[in-house]
Amino acid sequence: QGGIQHIQGAVGGQWTDTATMMSVMSGSESVYPGGSTTGDVKLPASLQTRYKQPESFHPNLRFWFTPDSFEEVSTADGASVASWRNVANICHSDHASGECTAAKKTAGDTMAVEALVQTTGGSQPVYKKEILNGRGVVRFTRGDTAGTTGQYLEMHTTSSSGTPGFSTNPFTSNSNAYTIFLVAKVNQAAADTGSHGILQLSKGTADATKNGLALYKDSVTCLTGQGKAGLGCSGTACTSCEAGQYTAFGTLNAVYGDTTPTVDDNSCVANCAAGCSLSAPGAACLATWGPLSSAVEYQSADAFHVISIRVSDTSMSGYVDGFHASGTPPLSVSGETAAAIEQLRLGLKSDANAQNEGFGSVDIAELLVYDKALTLQEMDRIGNYLSVKFRLPAYRVNTDVGSATRTAAVSKGCGCGAFWWSSPACNTASGPYCAAGAALASGNCVGKDHELRVSRGPHYLSIPSGAGATGPTVGGNTLRISGYFALPSDVDVEGSPGILGAASTAGVPQIDTTSPSGTKDSQVSARYLAVSVASVPVACRAQRGTVQCLASDVVERFATGCRIFAFPSAGTNDAATACASWAPPSPLGEIRCEMPAGAGPSKDLVIYWHGVATVLSGWY
Repeated sequence: QGGIQHIQGAVGGQWTDTATMMSVMSGSESVYPGGSTTGDVKLPASLQTRYKQPESFHPNLRFWFTPDSFEEVSTADGASVASWRNVANICHSDHASGECTAAKKTAGDTMAVEALVQTTGGSQPVYKKEILNGRGVVRFTRGDTAGTTGQYLEMHTTSSSGTPGFSTNPFTSNSNAYTIFLVAKVNQAAADTGSHGILQLSKGTADATKNGLALYKDSVTCLTGQGKAGLGCSGTACTSCEAGQYTAFGTLNAVYGDTTPTVDDNSCVANCAAGCSLSAPGAACLATWGPLSSAVEYQSADAFHVISIRVSDTSMSGYVDGFHASGTPPLSVSGETAAAIEQLRLGLKSDANAQNEGFGSVDIAELLVYDKALTLQEMDRIGNYLSVKFRLPAYRVNTDVGSATRTAAVSKGCGCGAFWWSSPACNTASGPYCAAGAALASGNCVGKDHELRVSRGPHYLSIPSGAGATGPTVGGNTLRISGYFALPSDVDVEGSPGILGAASTAGVPQIDTTSPSGTKDSQVSARYLAVSVASVPVACRAQRGTVQCLASDVVERFATGCRIFAFPSAGTNDAATACASWAPPSPLGEIRCEMPAGAGPSKDLVIYWHGVATVLSGWY
């Protein structure tokens, strides 16, 4: 089948103090900390796969808490968690951190010293093995049904200092801008009431208000006596309700701000006093839930989700399972005053310094914190890594060819709607950006350049346009991959916004002509480009292009010498203009590599951009 699908998606090396533009995902020049073999000072080996893992030396990655740190030391199932170590590397030259001393560099100890800690035995969560796609989680349990006591972790300056807080505060270093990613679910019991705290960023210990940012779930409530049979419901408290009997849904909620923080409550308690149905809660309730209006698939906090939160001073946006390009994120606050964050806690949402409320029963698999507001594409890529790792098929990256924040390479027929999968009835009277049924003012979309095309030839630079010479499967021949949407929309230039530099103009990446030969941008971008030949298992594939494959699922051989051969410099490369005025991008975006051994008709071709993979079948 000549179609395309999207995969959501160990090499050692010594650390060097080199500042350069970096993607949030690892690339061809990523290095991993050496030195001591002690687990506490090295990035776990399971996080050292290029092109598929976050870049641990990224200058804005401040905290990274992952189950890999427990798995590498064979932590027992049910073991108490006194400390969860941070595996982010803080010895990058762009980190203005006093933690990165000469002694740490010499020892190969590049890890941040802060840790999530709980010194009180009765308040320690536990580590549970093989909970989510074979990976472990940290499990927090409240001590009573009202959540007035329970287990939690809080940030300490070191794992053994006993001093709460940060050694270097990441939340005030970039104008109160930061981005948080976590994989979590709430384990509400039938009789639970009140808020289940998941994550809290708060003001200092001496500040009684604890204002800042909190992510939580309010317990489900039903009309009296209408809880589902067999769930042990008592009165209105329950984990689920009969159809039409919800008075509060178990959604993810957030509060953000200082002095009088703004609450974004998605539980629809204000709309459902007389009872609501989960399948049809009403327009007012649906409007709070974001781009996918289904509580069962999208908003329920009782299932694992990839949750991403971006804060930029006075505003906060929270997303569930991707959909970062949506104009209606399910969690949103604006016009607030940012609180001076001095503490990070997990398993708790407390509105008072006494910490006697809002304890949650929650599983947290992974947490990453960046001390800047990442771009939407960067958020897509980190979320994609988490969705692949924990096999969460509801996650969506942005593959909309009409979007200026598209994340993946896309192959798309004429007139097939904004998303390549949205309408199989394509026609030549419509352009790639035309909505389904809309026609171009003149001409036909007859070229194949809107689809990804693969040519093969004997020499790296001599392939004529449209060549298709078949070479031997021993490798070394040239792969030439071209198409309007072969490059993600933010692969562009250095400086200003964007993952590698300035934002595109009308969606068209702009080449920097001031660097030698005007090639600096393509060289930098190509660090995060990888092409492989693989057999992608059918078991990994799902509807609508969602493909969930781990590195262990796919045996692949990587092409060498991959580079960006051509950027579009003219034409329409997004849907900013009307369908009728669309003009083909020119020159055609193109990637060139040297083919690996093992290519053949039975193999898929996988194109990775910053960890997000696109799979072409029937290309050979």
